[in-house]
Amino acid sequence: MSTATHHIVELTDDSSGTPVLSVFVRNGEVATIKVPLGTYKVNMAKGSRWYGETKLFGTYMRVAQGIAPLEFTAIRNPITGHNLT
Repeated sequence: MSTATHHIVELTDDSSGTPVLSVFVRNGEVATIKVPLGTYKVNMAKGSRWYGETKLFGTYMRVAQGIAPLEFTAIRNPITGHNLT
């Protein structure tokens, strides 16, 4: 069994709960994505083997949810974002 840990990160709209995007990040890699302006809840899952969109990482998957919503804003042109590690 592989010991590499991969992640999937999902952003959902804070007010409606509608999924906005998800990104798969392989072990040791970095993902940089552009997110539409708004406020989102973050859900993350990690595991060593990917089984697909239905089972995700299977029975050994670990799941975490962000404590506070993340805001992506543009005030006077600078765009603010977030780094998740």
